[in-house]
Amino acid sequence: MTRSALALLTALLIAAAPASAASPRIAGGAATGIAAVPWQVYIANTALGVGCGGAVLGERVILTAAHCVEHNSPAGVTVVAGLSDVSRWAPGRTPPGGQSAAAASVRLHPGYLADQPADDIAVITLAAPLDLSGPLTRAIPLAPAGAVVAPGTRLLVSGYGQQGADTPSDGRLYSAPVSALPDSACLSTLAPNRTAGALCAVAVGAGAPCFGDSGGPLVGDGVLVGIVSTGASDAPCSGRSPDVYVDVAAPEIRAFIDGSDTPPMAPRLSGRPGLSSVDPPVVGSPLRCTPGTWSGADSITYTFVDAATGSVLQSGSRATFAPTRAHVGATVMCVVQAANAGGVSTAGTGTAAAVQPDTVAPQAVLRSVRCRAGRCIVRLQAADPNSTGRLRIRVTAQRRGARRAVRLRVRHTRGVDYVATGRVPRGTVVVRLRVSDAAGNRATGGFLTRTVRVR
Repeated sequence: MTRSALALLTALLIAAAPASAASPRIAGGAATGIAAVPWQVYIANTALGVGCGGAVLGERVILTAAHCVEHNSPAGVTVVAGLSDVSRWAPGRTPPGGQSAAAASVRLHPGYLADQPADDIAVITLAAPLDLSGPLTRAIPLAPAGAVVAPGTRLLVSGYGQQGADTPSDGRLYSAPVSALPDSACLSTLAPNRTAGALCAVAVGAGAPCFGDSGGPLVGDGVLVGIVSTGASDAPCSGRSPDVYVDVAAPEIRAFIDGSDTPPMAPRLSGRPGLSSVDPPVVGSPLRCTPGTWSGADSITYTFVDAATGSVLQSGSRATFAPTRAHVGATVMCVVQAANAGGVSTAGTGTAAAVQPDTVAPQAVLRSVRCRAGRCIVRLQAADPNSTGRLRIRVTAQRRGARRAVRLRVRHTRGVDYVATGRVPRGTVVVRLRVSDAAGNRATGGFLTRTVRVR
């Protein structure tokens, strides 16, 4: 599975706070009856003193965020199902139509790190089964393993959380539409080694997850695609910045949900990728992306994007990108993706300055021409002072009065030195050197031709 068909990155790179037991969050959404999202549950955790959301996978199986139950104990954990309003629920007192069950066990993903948090997923097994025969409590199927939610896909998130960063929950169930984004849109929200199990989405309208919605379901086309995990700190509960969900189809997440306590882990990054170029980048001069240091990477791909617009400029195995005239003004960054059986991990570089036109001509000079027995050796120097793009070097020899010139073979020796060799016609011959850079600028001057007598 690769995510490099990325309609990738955006200008939505944001700084976000790590999730805690009280983080994220549906503010501004529409009040929703539980029959519309019967897989939604409320999780009361008296041990941590928090309320969260969850999704029903089976009569005894509930999926939620790991940070909602990070004490890794069923003690104090109660799951409440079938209610559109949990404000009237209390331990031992479940309103009509609802049902509740205590947790018998809690499993946290082995890769979960509370300070990032990576692999923010947990499975709760209930002490007693839920009744799934009625319209208010139903299990929801998981998205197919390995499935990728395409950017722009419309999804639905729901929960009982707060209606704003400073507005307490009223206990009612709300939902809101969100739109999937490429993973790169959440790179600044995510710790480097959390990306493989993450799904990024942003609010479509006014509604967005808020405090108390953690662990709740993200649904598309009747299947569960994600679990609410982390939100941005720059504008909490506003929907203006992307939120991060746990991707339940990602290999290292899905294997855990399906029962593995040693799921395959996606590649891990220990050294950041980098982007180098002339400053500022110019047309024809390549920008080079270094992948960083990864463990467990079976393959690495590079996606160059315009950070200002999110446009993909180039994607694939090539680690260099040479901008053309069409890319003038683009601010380029590189998104590196490392893949293995555990999934795809993503990391981004910094952003280069805007690409500029190349108006500087290359420099070139014929150093010497030596000919004997109809064969010439031409030594020359060529360089481009503001670009590392490939030079086009052409050396020809033309006998006076002839209609056609002979082209000599050019090879690079070292630094700015080149040598051209080949057989040429006998007589008075004009040797010409033509050098142009990757942007099409041509070297000019008085040291580009030489007239010699070939015997």
